[in-house]
Amino acid sequence: AVRLACNTAAMSEYLPDALAGFMARHPGIDVELDECPSAEVARKVRAGAADLGIAADTVDLAGLACLTALTAMPVWPARPAWPLP
Repeated sequence: AVRLACNTAAMSEYLPDALAGFMARHPGIDVELDECPSAEVARKVRAGAADLGIAADTVDLAGLACLTALTAMPVWPARPAWPLP
């Protein structure tokens, strides 16, 4: 089994589609999910309580091998009449 710790945003927004595809391609691999805050994700991976993690890059990731897999651009919606600089 692969032990995956991930934050709430990853669990609800990104992981369902990615995990469905992974599991379809690798039906013999069990994935154990653990939802927790990003700082806890990093702590669990460092301690060996999780094999992999998905966390925000705003927490201390020192000592971990990291890959940026997802990027999100913030969008600030405004009414068309709003004066933009």
